[in-house]
Amino acid sequence: MNSKFITRIGVLLGLTLAFQAMGLPQPVTGTFVNCVLFLSAALFGPWTAAAVGCLTPFPALLLGQLPPPLWPFLPVIATGNILLVLVFHGFRRLQLNPRKPVSRPRDAFAVLPAAALKFAWLWAAVTLWMPLLLGRTLPAQAAAALALPQLFTAIAGGAAAILTLPTLRQVLRVR
Repeated sequence: MNSKFITRIGVLLGLTLAFQAMGLPQPVTGTFVNCVLFLSAALFGPWTAAAVGCLTPFPALLLGQLPPPLWPFLPVIATGNILLVLVFHGFRRLQLNPRKPVSRPRDAFAVLPAAALKFAWLWAAVTLWMPLLLGRTLPAQAAAALALPQLFTAIAGGAAAILTLPTLRQVLRVR
């Protein structure tokens, strides 16, 4: 790991932590976190974004945004974030045409399967795997928080990232 990689992760995590500390409702905070994950993948690559995705659930725990019954889900949430950025990056690379600049339709096409997979992963964890591991079903509110809202916040975060990406590329002078 070089200092540029570590600095990027630190800045992205600091930005995310500052936003999470505002105490806004989960749909707003979740959208912002997903936006940062998509932007990280688009601007700095999948490994930086995956590192950020692994670490973002922990501030939610420390700030009390993740209720105690969901603490065992930290690795599941981190894995969902990693899946989100890897699928997004993979679909963007599949459509890469060196003769054409980065396009919003290409990025939108990459956001949808990434968001769907993250949702499917979290839904399966909530409804299938974790009840087996914990020996009981989760409270309805906890299960609901990790299911369908995750799909919407991922899509909204992807849309926000697509809209801000061209400006950030210019400001940061990133290809």
